[in-house]
Amino acid sequence: MNLEHALVDYLRTSEITHKKQSRIGYESIIKRFIQHIGDQQVDEVVRDDIIDYMLYLRSRNLTNTTISHQIIIIRSFFKFLANIRGSKLSFKPELIPIPFCDTAPPRRANKAQLEQMKQITVGKAKFSQERNKMIVFFLVSSGIRVSELVNLKISEMDFENRVAVIRSSKNNEPRQIFWNLEASLQMSAYLQERDKIATDDNFIVNNRGGAATTRLVQRIIKDLREKAKIKQRITPHTFRHTFAMDGLDMNVNLRHIQKLLGHKNIQSTQKYLNVNDVEIRKVYKESYDSNQLTLV
Repeated sequence: MNLEHALVDYLRTSEITHKKQSRIGYESIIKRFIQHIGDQQVDEVVRDDIIDYMLYLRSRNLTNTTISHQIIIIRSFFKFLANIRGSKLSFKPELIPIPFCDTAPPRRANKAQLEQMKQITVGKAKFSQERNKMIVFFLVSSGIRVSELVNLKISEMDFENRVAVIRSSKNNEPRQIFWNLEASLQMSAYLQERDKIATDDNFIVNNRGGAATTRLVQRIIKDLREKAKIKQRITPHTFRHTFAMDGLDMNVNLRHIQKLLGHKNIQSTQKYLNVNDVEIRKVYKESYDSNQLTLV
């Protein structure tokens, strides 16, 4: 089987097929790799082909984060061929090195910023004002992804027990999300207005009553941040980081945070531990290190 045919098979049968955006991204990255090394037979590809492509990406002054992301996807492609399709490869995909990521640590919104955004009102109509405010409360208390929020259905939600079972937008696996009483109270005000215009089962609807988009939610958060005159960049995903880091501050077990966030791998959740290490170092420098203690 040549690489082009293998790619079609991979995109049709792998776990990314349920998410159109991910599928397009994977296809684009793997196609560029195939164009670089040539459309050869799967068993003709060697480890040095991937290393050479990695060096090519580096020559284009791409960040380690971007290179790492692309190599991980290429590795997953070959792991699929070896483990699922039984293709005989001349190398072990899992042994292909991944460049060290140079990503900045996740940033949370602090309590003062959250309170500011909860108090701000944006939107011309009462419906949009209630919806926009409720979105902040819900994102902060649930840790839900924005893509999951806009796909959440009223029929999936148990309002009495403040829980919903959703399908993860990353791996399509079911998980429970919860929200607190504060969000529930704000939700009641929103639902009264939503029910007057909603045309379907979507929990979050646009001003015409139809399905909301991730772009709409992103714009709402941007408008709230700007009206609150908060300089720090805050997006819907910032609230997810905040949810995770607040959980660690409250000594919530990391495995429980993993389940609440819908992370397939614990490594995705462990990045928040690294952030706390950074904060601990900062606290030390601002307190202990700034006060030169004299030993008596």
